[in-house]
Amino acid sequence: MNSKLIKTVIEDTLTRHKSTGEPVNNIVKEFTAKFRLGSRDRNLVNETIFNIFREKPWPNWFLELMKSQYNSEFHDLELSFRKRARPVLAVDLRFSSLMSTIEELKHQEIECAFSKFSKNALILSNHKVDLSKLEHCWWMNDGSQYVALQIKSDATQFVLDLCAGKGGKTRIIMETGAKITAIDINKNRLTLSKGVKCINADGRFFKSKQLFDWILVDAPCSGTGTIRHAPDLFGRLKLADIQKFAKLQTDLILNAAKLLKPSGILVYATCSVLKQENHEYIEGLKLISNKQLLPNRDDTDGFYIANFCKETN
Repeated sequence: MNSKLIKTVIEDTLTRHKSTGEPVNNIVKEFTAKFRLGSRDRNLVNETIFNIFREKPWPNWFLELMKSQYNSEFHDLELSFRKRARPVLAVDLRFSSLMSTIEELKHQEIECAFSKFSKNALILSNHKVDLSKLEHCWWMNDGSQYVALQIKSDATQFVLDLCAGKGGKTRIIMETGAKITAIDINKNRLTLSKGVKCINADGRFFKSKQLFDWILVDAPCSGTGTIRHAPDLFGRLKLADIQKFAKLQTDLILNAAKLLKPSGILVYATCSVLKQENHEYIEGLKLISNKQLLPNRDDTDGFYIANFCKETN
């Protein structure tokens, strides 16, 4: 470990983040590659910087929104967001099991616990895991897994994942055997395995002759529910962005509603804790149920999940 070099990387990362607002993870990855630092040093740099951000005050606009929305709960919520999130794995139960994964993790001296939110989740005792030895596992908060598990499809049904991203939720939905179409505006993120129809498209304008029994709209959002993982968030997130996200989310839901079968279910989700993004009313849809996961209550990231069906005359 070159402590002088690590100090330089930390200082340079903080300077560049202040100037550009880029995610710290991206800057650190670039600098550690430039100076040929290993993964252990990279993790040390990341966590050192994140600890600095965990102590920084939140912007006034965010404080005001949170206090007005969460009232007496705000203090506990803020404290929970300033802690490091516990490490959680998702296990692909098509190819492995929780018990066999637990046995594999014992060889790495990692203890595990189950999650009440996901049958696929293992909560780990620490972050020092060699994922290369766990072929059918990936990092995924159990709140995020809970979102995917709202899709209760079967092998006869059609599922649309309108904002699939890298496909963590889609991968869990694949366990149902449903016929899945995954859409994302960024083609570089569509890396799902065979068995899923992947389409590079903007979910606001995607059209299909095939209507879907289940649609997941895991919408782009402020990410305010993931502050434990990204305490540098406010280097790039501004108040004006919230309204832009809310408009984008509404457009995605309205288009998804056109693709939903009359008897279908639309699952809307964000990793936001702001009510401006967590819609309860959408024209033409009826709210069946909704839930807000929070780190102080649930020890998950902050996720909003709402299930809708079509309104009937």
